[in-house]
Amino acid sequence: MPIESGTDERAPIMLYIHGGGWMGSNRDDHSRPLFQHFLDLGFIIASMDYRLVPESSIFQQFEDVQDMEGWLKHELPREIGEIREEVQAEGVAEQQRKIIVAGASAGAHLCLFIVSSIQN
Repeated sequence: MPIESGTDERAPIMLYIHGGGWMGSNRDDHSRPLFQHFLDLGFIIASMDYRLVPESSIFQQFEDVQDMEGWLKHELPREIGEIREEVQAEGVAEQQRKIIVAGASAGAHLCLFIVSSIQN
């Protein structure tokens, strides 16, 4: 069911992490039907790039995913006008929103890292 405008509930986010064997591709490589499905449900869609091997390590890819998670939680609300910069600077508590993570191939593997980092 789509999120109704005018409600107090914040739209959830679907973060998509592309595949490519950890060595190739980019955030433009995605499933349009998947994105459309989540858009129809009222989600905000985000897709990310991550550093690729062999120039980077898998641990640096994990860092990129963690950075994106932080950006979604702390910067996205300001970017889309939900939080004014002066309010954010005052340290007002941020309302948490649901984040669904999806990925293809190597991206799905990186999604699993998010789940394990949240549980620890």
